[in-house]
Amino acid sequence: MIALLLATTLAHAGYPEGLGNWNVLTTGDVWVGCTTHMGEPWCRSVGVIRAPVAKVAGLLDRFPVDPSPFKRVAYVTVLKETSPGAPDGLKTLHIVLDMPFPISHRDYVATFLPRAVDDTRIFDWKAEPHPEVTHPGAVRLDHAEGQWHLAPTPAGHTRLTYTWAADLGGDFPEFAFERAWATWGAEVIDWLRDGST
Repeated sequence: MIALLLATTLAHAGYPEGLGNWNVLTTGDVWVGCTTHMGEPWCRSVGVIRAPVAKVAGLLDRFPVDPSPFKRVAYVTVLKETSPGAPDGLKTLHIVLDMPFPISHRDYVATFLPRAVDDTRIFDWKAEPHPEVTHPGAVRLDHAEGQWHLAPTPAGHTRLTYTWAADLGGDFPEFAFERAWATWGAEVIDWLRDGST
C-alpha cells in the first residue's frame, strides 16, 4: 500500500508537460530546453540512444550500485530499499555530485521509483528531507526531482526524455545557469549512449 501511494505521488509530481513554452538551449543530436513551472526552474533533454529500452533501463536499474556511467556522480549510497536487488523496488538514495572547480559538490537524498508502462520504462525521483545524512562541504539540493522516460522507437532504439528540477542551489553563479543546464542535459544522454554501446 505504501509503495502504491508513493508511486502515485511520484508519478504525478507536477513535471512540466510537452515541449512548448521552453527556452531552447540546444537542438540537433540532443534537444535541451528549460522553463519555469510552478515558480521553479525545470529543464528537459531529449535524444535517441541506439540501443533497446531494456539495455538503457538496465543502466538506470543498476545506478544505485554502479553509478559509473554518470561521470559527475561522486558516489551513491542506498539508504533504504523495499525490494533489495529488484529493479522495480522503491529505493532511497543519497547522491553526491562532483561539480566543476570551483563550484562546491551538490548532494541530495531522493526516493526513486522505477516502473514499466507497456514497452516504456519510467524512473521517477523526488527529494526527501534527511538532515542526518550529509556530505562535508556539499550544497544540499532540497528540491531535486525528475524523471527518466525511455520509450522504444520504430527502429528498436530508445527515445530518452530526461526532465529535472533545475535549481542548482548555493554558490552557483546565475549567469552560468543556462550553460550548466545545457551541458548537463546533453551529458547525461551522452553518458547513457556510451554505457549502452
